[in-house]
This record gives sequence, C-alpha cells and structure tokens, in this order.
Amino acid sequence: MSERLTESTWLYNQPLEGIVKNWWDRNLTRLRQEWGDPWILGTGFILSAAYETWDGAPNDRFTREQVFMTKDGLSVPVEGTELWQLWQEYTTSEAARDDFNGSKLHLNRYSRVLTDTNLKLSVSQYDWHRMRTLGMGLRDGVLPNGQPFPNQEQYQDGILPVRTTEGYIFPPENHPNNIVVQAAVITADNQVILTKKPKDADYYPDCVSASIEEQMHGQRDNSPFDTLERSIGKIGGEELKLTLIPSKSRLAAMVLEIDCNAIALIMTARVEETSDQIDATNFGPDRAEFDPTYSARTLPLDRPETLVNAFHDPNFKWHGLSKIRLVAALSEVHGYQEALDLLYRGYQTA
Repeated sequence: MSERLTESTWLYNQPLEGIVKNWWDRNLTRLRQEWGDPWILGTGFILSAAYETWDGAPNDRFTREQVFMTKDGLSVPVEGTELWQLWQEYTTSEAARDDFNGSKLHLNRYSRVLTDTNLKLSVSQYDWHRMRTLGMGLRDGVLPNGQPFPNQEQYQDGILPVRTTEGYIFPPENHPNNIVVQAAVITADNQVILTKKPKDADYYPDCVSASIEEQMHGQRDNSPFDTLERSIGKIGGEELKLTLIPSKSRLAAMVLEIDCNAIALIMTARVEETSDQIDATNFGPDRAEFDPTYSARTLPLDRPETLVNAFHDPNFKWHGLSKIRLVAALSEVHGYQEALDLLYRGYQTA
C-alpha cells in the first residue's frame, strides 16, 4: 500500500507472503468496500473483535456467559456440487480410512459482535475428512489423495462471510470452514507461554505457538470455553496440563485463517502457575507425544522488549496466528493502544 503507516493503520498493513498476500492483493478493493479498513496480520483476516480497537478493559471481552452457541446438526457441501464430489472421493478412499480424527464443527452464522453485548454462534457438525480435503486443497492446491484441487483461487476468494441484517452468514453453496480455539496462555507472573508444533504437523510444522490451538469437538464442546478448558487442565489437558483460572478466560477476536479456511476463536487464558513452573512436563498428550524433548518457554508481558523483538524477528518461525494472539496477550497487560504502540515502534526499528 502507498499510504503512510501509522499506529492506527499498522496492524492491517503488515506485509504478507504466499497465498495470503496473493489473496489480499486480489481482493483489497472489495474488502475495503465491505469491511472498511480490514485488519490482517500473518495468515489471518480479523473478522471481528469484542471492541473495534480492542481498547476495552480485559474484563470487557466476552466471557463464557456472553457466548451462546447452537448446533444445527450435520453440515456437508451441497450434494452434486464440485466440493461434494471431492469430499466423497476422499471420504470413501483407502487413505481416508486411516486418517480419521473425529467430529468437528463448522461456523454457519455469527452475530454483529461490534454492537452486541453477547456473541451468538450458529454451528453445525462435520467430520475430519472434509476439513482435510478443503484445508489442504486451499493451501497446497493438492487434495489429500494427491489429486489437484480445482479452481483454487475461486474457492479462496469465496471464503468470507456475507453481511445480513441478522449478522454474518457463510452461504451454504460456499465451502465450509473449520472452528479452532487458539489461546494465548498467561502465567501468574504475566508471561505468555510458548510451545512448539511437531516437525510432521500438517500446518506450520516446527513453528513456535503462543500458546495453543485446538479444534472444537463436534459432540463434546458446546462452547469455545469447553474446548479451552479441556485443552488446558491439570488432569487430562490435551494441549497443556496447567491450572486454568476459568473466571479469567476471555474471547478476544474471531479470525479467518485464509491459507487453511479455519475460523479461529482467539482467546486469552490465565493459569495459576508462574513462569518458573513451566516446562515440558506441563505438556498434554497433543504436544508431548510429538516432541517430548522440547522445553516450553515464556516471554514477559510486563517487560515486553524481548517479546517485541521476537515478534518482528524474520528468523523466528511463528505459528500462523500467534502474532494476533500476542496482540491480545499484550493488550491484557498494557491495553490495546499501548500494546499496538509497542509493536509499531518495534516494526519501525526492526
């Protein structure tokens, strides 16, 4: 973009690479007509935040009591369409029988969160095969069975929701998405926990995550807070085994991951442990089974210089939406405007 960067415009003017940059360049005029000045950072397009600039106090972000989720049943691509055919071919293939990972959720509709006190989510159930078919096809242009994904750019350009008088909907003729909870986990002494993705992960292998991400379970989870609590728990946590403080868990934003068509619910969570109590023994099975030798790290939010340097370090391999989670984590401690100013000044000197 040609206009001068300022603190207020910096977040959505970040230089991008690959699929996301190409998508941004193709759709920028349309995006600005529909969304005003849209926010984009890394691989994520910010659909909405609890407040337009995240400048409300942390307590003012959405709590469990303010998020209402209804399930409408199974959701599949419209029968007979190209997507339905691709999904059927993979679902019934030999490869798919060895590649099943349970029931997932798709977001159909969400309310106008910038003006509503509560957030209303309408979701439907689907399975792992559909996510693999669409997510990997959109990112790589290749289906899980090795066949080319047709009309890749066309599908990428149709993934945004449509504004209606009742909120935002994802048209049924467009391809379905996949809901993922992504959380910045903050210790008792105000440090954000970093973990690491396995080397053989489908998305962002060997990248640092701030702090966790977990797909919503189609049957077990009736709220993103359910997903958060079963992912971070002293006993049985899938991502981490820590002592979550549920009353200090918040939903900060909703983001579309363009390169894999996931709807990420960006959350912040507090745990009782301090940073010196965080190590690889805190890992849940989703992390520990892949890389038990990795030692968890933390970065300070009270003294954010190290965090800001890592945020801008081109050699630091961040998970796709970790930078957005770091904005939310810094906002917990400093407020949105000061957090953005810290990051912007770091950008200017990087």
